[in-house]
Amino acid sequence: MTVFPRIAVVAVGLAALPSPMHAQVTSSDASARQAYMEAVARHYHVSLAEIDVLSDLVGNAEDVPVLLFIASRAGVTPDVLGTLRRRGAGWDALARRFQVDPSSLVVPLGGDMAPRGLERVYLAYRRDARGLVLEDEEVVALVHLRMLAAILETSPAALAGRASWSGGYTGLLRTLRQDLP
Repeated sequence: MTVFPRIAVVAVGLAALPSPMHAQVTSSDASARQAYMEAVARHYHVSLAEIDVLSDLVGNAEDVPVLLFIASRAGVTPDVLGTLRRRGAGWDALARRFQVDPSSLVVPLGGDMAPRGLERVYLAYRRDARGLVLEDEEVVALVHLRMLAAILETSPAALAGRASWSGGYTGLLRTLRQDLP
């Protein structure tokens, strides 16, 4: 009878140990993430504590700007969207559910320009903006293109060709800050 509780204690203790992947996070990564979170908080005029809570809610810091962008356009609180997102709803579906047209997520760049990683989106947008259906990673990329341009006080077109818009936005902010004049 006493064996079971000891096993449970050992299992709980092991679960609390950091995973090897977690242990590999460098202080540079941590500082890039902190700078990213602070920039998102300033851009959306919310506290860093709220950014942390929303990040925990959706499980990914890079989804927080999407949550805040769609919530502001839809007139709903971010926690409503975050709860639906956590239950498995996609960003395109959430935007549509709250009357945010997915084509409004596309950042106008002019001409035939399309950011690397978003070529499909821009081609589809130019063909039929009303029929545009976006994948989650495309929504995240579009929101980040818009947000990072505002944070860095430059045009989206100036950023469009400088990076691949397919993830890693916490580090991308740091890189773009170093590269832009």
